[in-house]
Amino acid sequence: MSETRKRLRKIYRDDDKFQEAVFEVDRVLSHYKRQNRSYELSHEDIVLISYPDQVVEPSEASISTLKKFLDRNLDGYINSVHLLPFYPYSSDDGFSVSNYYEVAPNFGSWKDINSFGAEYRLMFDGVINHISSHSKWFEHFLKGDSEYQDFFIEKPPHTDISKVVRPRTSPLLSEFKDTKDELRYLWTTFSRDQIDLNYQNPKVLAKMIDVLLFYIHHGAKILRLDAIAFLWKDEDTSSIHLPETHEIIKLIRAVIDLIAPDTIIVSETNVPHIENISYFGDGSDEAHLVYNFALPPLLAFSILKGNSRELQKWAESLEFPSKEVSFFNFNASHDGVGVRAVSSILKEKDVNFLIEEAKKNGAFISHRTLNGSKSPYEINCSYLNLLSSQNESETDKLKKMVLAQAITFAMPGVPSIYFQTLVGGENYYHGVEKSGSKRAINRERYYINKLEEDLEGNTLKSRIFKSMKQLLSVRKSEKSFHPFGDFQFKQFGSKLFVISRSYDKESILTIHNLTSETLKLEIPKEFRDGFELFSNKKVGEHFSIDNFGIAWIKSSRNL
Repeated sequence: MSETRKRLRKIYRDDDKFQEAVFEVDRVLSHYKRQNRSYELSHEDIVLISYPDQVVEPSEASISTLKKFLDRNLDGYINSVHLLPFYPYSSDDGFSVSNYYEVAPNFGSWKDINSFGAEYRLMFDGVINHISSHSKWFEHFLKGDSEYQDFFIEKPPHTDISKVVRPRTSPLLSEFKDTKDELRYLWTTFSRDQIDLNYQNPKVLAKMIDVLLFYIHHGAKILRLDAIAFLWKDEDTSSIHLPETHEIIKLIRAVIDLIAPDTIIVSETNVPHIENISYFGDGSDEAHLVYNFALPPLLAFSILKGNSRELQKWAESLEFPSKEVSFFNFNASHDGVGVRAVSSILKEKDVNFLIEEAKKNGAFISHRTLNGSKSPYEINCSYLNLLSSQNESETDKLKKMVLAQAITFAMPGVPSIYFQTLVGGENYYHGVEKSGSKRAINRERYYINKLEEDLEGNTLKSRIFKSMKQLLSVRKSEKSFHPFGDFQFKQFGSKLFVISRSYDKESILTIHNLTSETLKLEIPKEFRDGFELFSNKKVGEHFSIDNFGIAWIKSSRNL
């Protein structure tokens, strides 16, 4: 039995559904030829996370404008871009897709995407848990089209859903009127505009496999599986991380290994850390990379506390099921800083400390429903404002941002940097007022000429941008940072966070000072007579590191 059939049999135990699934999936696969492309991840892979209209210029497709900005300002610094959803959509800044097969006209066209992909490795979003209520699929459902009646999950309004894990406070079942004026109640995990798809219908599964292969055909080298943990629903369960969900991811992996084996699958599951890493599977059959959701809140907490104890304890527990998988590391993203991931890592009082500090610095807090009440879900703010108060000096704000990004870059895995972090974006309250969404606080867009002018001046934005470029330059130049290389978290006390990275006989010791004081430390013998990569200074037995400072020391054996 082929790998795809083996997975389909585990998803659909009913013989009729299994046979239907085999027929539908085989029909999709027949439309795609195996791609003979070859790529292996390396230390040079750094992903910029950006909206397709992150920078704009009047009368120009925004995807082209973004590429122009990267070509002019970051040429040679990054090689990959996570281009957030560029499909037609109705809400949630792209994550309520109304047509999976098109590019939104205000962003550009497939020609613009192909031009972008000719020079950068592109990450596309597979928003396959749900679809927009304004989509043709849902319109057909409301019209009574028999082809689409089983595409969504309809339940009686008084269904007992008390066991279902909720990531939001909005109702799980949303009310709609069909064209006959009858009320229909549909499963909506994230919002009324995001209608969950019914994977118990094999045709839905086959269509979404077609969507993912279509993206690969159009240049996707990395696929981000958005909100994938909620894929399979059963109201008698938690409806999260169900066995069928994992089997669907394994099926996607098997299909991609068959059609485009160098494509990287990234799972996005904003859940407690131990649940998150389950998406590595056995190290060869699910995601290649898992979003490292525990890192952003742990980093912020540790820097605000000036203490690495909890970060160190968590880091020392990290292990991977194989040398073929690792983390997708980030500290800020288009979403907020989730606190669910650290629910079993930080004490409740520590999470509350982080939340209260964030609120002092102007953050909003989003909630989810837990046991009938509201529970904090994520912190909504820019990472710059999360780490620093308004009355701190610009120098300290700069140092904290570089410190957080340096640790993110030093962690095992593939690193990313969010556009707002790159350019020193701050809390964007106008966006919140305009959209009504708390997440808009960290989603500011820019006019390209004004942004470039700001980045050339002597502003905090400019200083952050130049420092981030230096960090990018050093990070991508060192083989020791290979995503699947060796790593060790060294014990240097609670004021420092130290990671040793090595690959192919090269080694780097990365030292990060989480405090507001200058620290002196003794350098391990194997790194004495090496060089600090940012200052290019030779290192002896002892080394001083400034407040909120970083030092990456390359072993003398590599020089």
